[in-house]
Amino acid sequence: MATQPVWHIDVLPGLEDAARAEIEALAGGTRGASVRPHGEGALRARGVPQAALERARRVVAVYLVVHVDVPRPRGLLGHEHLTRLVGEARRATAGRDFHGVRVVAAGADSPVMTRLGQALAGELGLGHDPDDGDLVLRVVRDRARTGWEALVRTTPRPLATRPWRVGRFPGSLNATIAAHMVGMARAWPGGRAVNLLCGAGTLAIEHLLAHPAAAAVGVDVDGSRALPVAQRNAAAAGVAGRLSLVRADAARLPVAGSAGAPVLYADLPYGDKVRWSAPPDELYAGLLAEAARIAGPRASFVVVTEDIARFERAVAASASWQVGERLRVFQAGHRPQIWRLVGP
Repeated sequence: MATQPVWHIDVLPGLEDAARAEIEALAGGTRGASVRPHGEGALRARGVPQAALERARRVVAVYLVVHVDVPRPRGLLGHEHLTRLVGEARRATAGRDFHGVRVVAAGADSPVMTRLGQALAGELGLGHDPDDGDLVLRVVRDRARTGWEALVRTTPRPLATRPWRVGRFPGSLNATIAAHMVGMARAWPGGRAVNLLCGAGTLAIEHLLAHPAAAAVGVDVDGSRALPVAQRNAAAAGVAGRLSLVRADAARLPVAGSAGAPVLYADLPYGDKVRWSAPPDELYAGLLAEAARIAGPRASFVVVTEDIARFERAVAASASWQVGERLRVFQAGHRPQIWRLVGP
């Protein structure tokens, strides 16, 4: 009987439980399937179909785990182990186009790792590209420290790098955070959503992809950069017909087409590239008031920001919103918090 493959799954720290639940749901009761924590920002799965793992929207990347019981990495270059690694890499990446092999490891530029990358590339008929290779092989010590693990990424790009993200905008939200925010909103399948400060449209697009019968409105004051990028991304995602884009200040929203919204989202600038043009206290108060004005009964307003203390004060001072749920995540040196606010 063939051994079930073991998968290593990268997730953003803070989203481990959510990603695990999503994978278990996607596995659909597959016999023998299991998903377990594997330290901060990582899961291990066994018996879960690869296709199910790659459909997960809260996952950063998926790797096939190839364990090799050798004392030093140079043992990976032995004929038996290299042949096995090549076969497993072919299986994990079947049907996809790659241009080059890249080894990621402590001492990735060492002679051993260079030879490993070159040998794998040669066997797979690819180039050896230590800087930009898209067939990624991570080499790490196993937990028992009795051998090594070769982790083969199954896709040319991380799953978090959505293929529809063809337009760029400073400070765009990480798509796995956006996917989790959509899950937190608990929207009805056909529920309409309003994405305030929509930027590149990530939240609105993730909502529409999760809810194929839904429509959304994206609102941003930047009509010359943000909204055209959101339009291109929506077209690439195949949801442009269900996304209406409106140029408006989030503190002075047009009601038409948005009143009674059951779900609202906002990605408040918290990174290094986007700054507020007015004092945050005033903007937060105005945003919460305007969101309440267009929200439907018991609406969900899901917000992310790193300006945690200031936003919490604004919510506490609001008569319209109560905190229903909150979660801290870690991403690219930032530690934003997500809130699900519930309206009256």
